[in-house]
Amino acid sequence: RNHLKRANLDCNKYSTLPSWPQDFKWSNNGTPRGYTCVKLWEPRGPGTWNDNFMCWRNDRADPGLRWSFAGGIPGQRCTRIIEGAAPARFTWRDNYLCVQHNSPYHFAWAYSNGLRDRYRRQRKACIQ
Repeated sequence: RNHLKRANLDCNKYSTLPSWPQDFKWSNNGTPRGYTCVKLWEPRGPGTWNDNFMCWRNDRADPGLRWSFAGGIPGQRCTRIIEGAAPARFTWRDNYLCVQHNSPYHFAWAYSNGLRDRYRRQRKACIQ
């Protein structure tokens, strides 16, 4: 005999995009509990980047973040992710975090305190 069970889901929650910055989190220690993430890594880089993630709350819609370690993704708006301290052999010059062109998110990347401070002066909200 089949029994139907009612799901206790708030559909409005899961159709709402994450709000910047409060619904996002950067992690350099794997995927945090309660978050969905995209892994930011470079296969030719050192293992220290294998646990870095850009995350958003599980109870929000997928914001469509995509990672590329081999150039921008065609048809998407991409932000170049440079690790200025990494040697050239690690190829951190062609890595991008991408979103659809109609995405409400416009990311910027800071690999130094100077860049971070400049973004803050421009009233951009940062996560670290």
